Amino acid sequence: MIFALVLENRPLEEIGEVIGFCIEVGSPVTLKELGIKEVSYQDIMKVAEAAYVEGETIHNIDYNKFQGLN
Repeated sequence: MIFALVLENRPLEEIGEVIGFCIEVGSPVTLKELGIKEVSYQDIMKVAEAAYVEGETIHNIDYNKFQGLN
């Protein structure tokens, strides 16, 4: 969920509130807290490529929101 807020370019205050809530209720907010201790660039790219295949929900994102962001 946190990644979705970042992708949607939500205000940092809102992202911080969600992170705070997740911490408060014991939800993981880092890869380490998910049990992932080491991640390579190649691992991240594999996940990104898998998330972008036809039919995945990432295609529902309105990318017009990201114009001008680098």
